[in-house]
Amino acid sequence: MSILSSCRTHLLLIDFQARLMPAIHDGTEVTARASKLLRGARLMDVPRSYTEQIPEKLGHTVPDLAPQPGEEVLAKSRFDACPETGLATRIAPGSRIVVAGCE
Repeated sequence: MSILSSCRTHLLLIDFQARLMPAIHDGTEVTARASKLLRGARLMDVPRSYTEQIPEKLGHTVPDLAPQPGEEVLAKSRFDACPETGLATRIAPGSRIVVAGCE
């Protein structure tokens, strides 16, 4: 097992949205665990991005995980976030991506 380096890691939070979370099994616990992960990433200054699936219909990221200034939020209308948002080009080459999300 390799150890992640904060300068070569990127946290990606996928679709933790207000209207989706009630439909997620143990959604409260899922959000709490993601919140711990996010707090750690912020403390270690790990770059962070969020995706939101059709935010005008499904709402924005839940308050417990609300993006802070400098944290990128990428709106999308498809399940695959890469082509529509250019996500792959927004993450530093060689980064290890830690993914947490719903759907």
